[in-house]
Amino acid sequence: MTRPLAVALVALIAGFASAQTAADTPAAQHVRALTGRGAAQTAAAIEIAKLRDADADMAIQALLDRNLHTYTDAAGETIAVVAGETAADGRVPLRHAYGGAPVVDAAGAHVAVPEDALTAVTAGRKLRKLGRELLRLNGPDPQARRSAAFFLGRQQDDTLMPLLMAARDSERAKWTLRGIDEAIEVTRLADEDPQVRARAVERLAALHSGYALNEFGKALEAGSETDADVVEAMRRAVARIERWGILTDVVQTTWNGLSLASILGVIAVGL
Repeated sequence: MTRPLAVALVALIAGFASAQTAADTPAAQHVRALTGRGAAQTAAAIEIAKLRDADADMAIQALLDRNLHTYTDAAGETIAVVAGETAADGRVPLRHAYGGAPVVDAAGAHVAVPEDALTAVTAGRKLRKLGRELLRLNGPDPQARRSAAFFLGRQQDDTLMPLLMAARDSERAKWTLRGIDEAIEVTRLADEDPQVRARAVERLAALHSGYALNEFGKALEAGSETDADVVEAMRRAVARIERWGILTDVVQTTWNGLSLASILGVIAVGL
């Protein structure tokens, strides 16, 4: 065997092994599950976000862009792909939805197929909104991360708790961290254990959560909380948050008054 042929063969084997390894990773498996339907598709999006893997996040973005598809290759295997620009011959080049590497055939050539060889993966409005917020939670903008955490917390879905906990552990922006803490406690308000709910109420009171103030007021008025300890915790929390609001208003008013007085003093001296 000549040296160039041996090198090419080794490279081909290494590439095949690498592709097999990538296909067997949890991230790749979740990306394949993202091409499903209903609860399984939603669960896959959440699992992808938990991984904080940019290569896997690409699949969620492709779903939002309406460019996530399935394709059955020559070996009969159905894979998750994204499509490139349509060529003059009407064919589209394919890339793997996980990682974006080109889909290649047995000869190593980049696979391009007619558009009707692809099956589009769709997502409902609710999943599309969730997908956007999952990507924002893992994104670079601290204000977007805070907003995303707040949205996820309001879902009160305990399957999102590991994602929020991981976000809290890695967050360095103080204001965003506070928002994530609030989202975690809002999620715990839906826990079946009244002791967990009562502790969440107390923590939200300590965070002076305006959202919680509104929710506690509605719960107390409607009588939707049946545990006496949680109800009492809500009453204390409402009083505490309202006191904090009054205090901050007084401080703000005083500060504004001092600022105005200072400005007028400067003007008077200048005159």
